[in-house]
Amino acid sequence: MSGKPTSGPLHDKLKDCERIFRRELRAAAELDDFETTERTSELDLATFWKILNAKKLKATKRSGNVLVFDGQQSQSTDEILQG
Repeated sequence: MSGKPTSGPLHDKLKDCERIFRRELRAAAELDDFETTERTSELDLATFWKILNAKKLKATKRSGNVLVFDGQQSQSTDEILQG
């Protein structure tokens, strides 16, 4: 049979290598994002906040989502922090 193995020790080794590769790729991307954000914060605060706000979850930007904290309803986490 040709192609990728679907079971056995060779398959397990392949899946382990793929998992490690993806984990390292994500870690490198997060480090690059952090370094870019760090450099931007030192140079230009307006651009820094623009980048940071763009990285927020899209769900928190939707107007239909309501957060409830200590009995108070808020549209965003910023409203909760402000009181």
